[in-house]
Amino acid sequence: MNVCARSLWGALERAGQAEAARQGTTDPSRWRLATKKIAFTPLPLAEIQYTNRPSGIHQVMQFTP
Repeated sequence: MNVCARSLWGALERAGQAEAARQGTTDPSRWRLATKKIAFTPLPLAEIQYTNRPSGIHQVMQFTP
């Protein structure tokens, strides 16, 4: 393995260890992130949880001439 690959894998390992320490578990499936709530102004009547994840609804189009 070359120096670049070792450096990359080392960085990923350290990041994983740091997150495991922060979360209190080494099981990544149990790691959680606090959700955020967003409100729409000027109507503060509606407030929804926000997560920055892909919706799973992606469309690919191809046009041929």
